[in-house]
Amino acid sequence: DGTGFANLDEGLKYDSSHPLLKETYRWGFEKRSHRENDYWDHLLDFAEAMNTPSSNPTYEETIESVIHPKHFAKVLALRHALGDWDSYGYNRGKNNYFYYAPTEGKWYLLPWDIDFTLGSGNGPTTNLFSMTASEFPEVYQFVHYPKYEQVYLQAFAELVYGPWQTSYGTPDPPTAFDRFLDDAAQALIDDGGGDGRRDGIKVFVRDRRAYILTQIPPQVFEITTNSGEDFCTSASTVTINGTAPWEVTGISVNGTPVSAQFSG
Repeated sequence: DGTGFANLDEGLKYDSSHPLLKETYRWGFEKRSHRENDYWDHLLDFAEAMNTPSSNPTYEETIESVIHPKHFAKVLALRHALGDWDSYGYNRGKNNYFYYAPTEGKWYLLPWDIDFTLGSGNGPTTNLFSMTASEFPEVYQFVHYPKYEQVYLQAFAELVYGPWQTSYGTPDPPTAFDRFLDDAAQALIDDGGGDGRRDGIKVFVRDRRAYILTQIPPQVFEITTNSGEDFCTSASTVTINGTAPWEVTGISVNGTPVSAQFSG
């Protein structure tokens, strides 16, 4: 009708241009429940916590007081695996919900409206960390913080070593993923439609998976300190370096969990 429109993209920013006022967030983070009240303190606390500088000694404690990092990272990783750039934490500040769980006092990122995906969005070799950093500084520092970067990459590993496998283009028998797509395509054909993008999706998954594997190559558990040889020390504490498979989330010694830092 000639009036045009513009997207309202919004990151969860907190800086000199985004003060902790409800007017800052009211239009970009529209309430979908309890709209009758004008209480925004939980969201303001969330924005402040997520924008805690990662150099701050309390960064981990603060982040983990408002979100479950593993869940948050998985939602971000799924969007990036699919190539769906039209979302929060990628290139656009939209197409997600933030849900506040009162009994936990924590926030959940919930995906919504996943359109540009599996070949219709970004290509299979798009960087796993691709995002508009200036729009989402809170997400950028989260996925680049060593502990949470590891969690983020673990989400990709869970996908490509688990359900996201296709034998398309090989003599190998169809995988569960292939059979699912074949059944879905057949349902469309039976309903009078075409087979959709079945083969195109298989190609994207094959190529995207291959690219992701170059970014998270298989690892084995190995102690590299002292070349892996036994050693003794009189020190009360000792730092031991090594490598571990991506799915490792913690280290224990004689059944006792010990502090472990993952560098990604």
